[in-house]
Amino acid sequence: MTLLARLLARPLAAALAWAVLAPMPGLAQQIDLSNELAPKSVPVPPVVEMIKPVDPACVRPVYPPQALDRRTTGTTRLRIVLDPKGKPVSIEVVGSAGPTREHRMLDIATKDAFAACTFVPARSTSGEPVPSEAVVSYTWKLE
Repeated sequence: MTLLARLLARPLAAALAWAVLAPMPGLAQQIDLSNELAPKSVPVPPVVEMIKPVDPACVRPVYPPQALDRRTTGTTRLRIVLDPKGKPVSIEVVGSAGPTREHRMLDIATKDAFAACTFVPARSTSGEPVPSEAVVSYTWKLE
């Protein structure tokens, strides 16, 4: 396998410019492969530091009775993807309140409460509402 074939057989990362030796000794050629082989950009929702519900009362989940009876506490972390209108389109538990069945109940109650809410949408630099993503934490504590 020639040097050129070995170099081109390697996986290419976006925006890489490779120096490849031409067949003639002493002659080097710079080849920029970034435009032809770079992966197409996929729009990614901006990650916002904080999301704010339109109605603050909507994000207060109901303590599951069984978790309350067992005095279960913890913090559930959710990744929430919002559409441009502030409605959740995807909610994923990224950090459980804990290891037990009652903790999973807290996670589900948190997820359900946030799914029922509408949030203030993120805005682009031009002021237009845009899809967004945030990681939020909800702490379950007994009062």
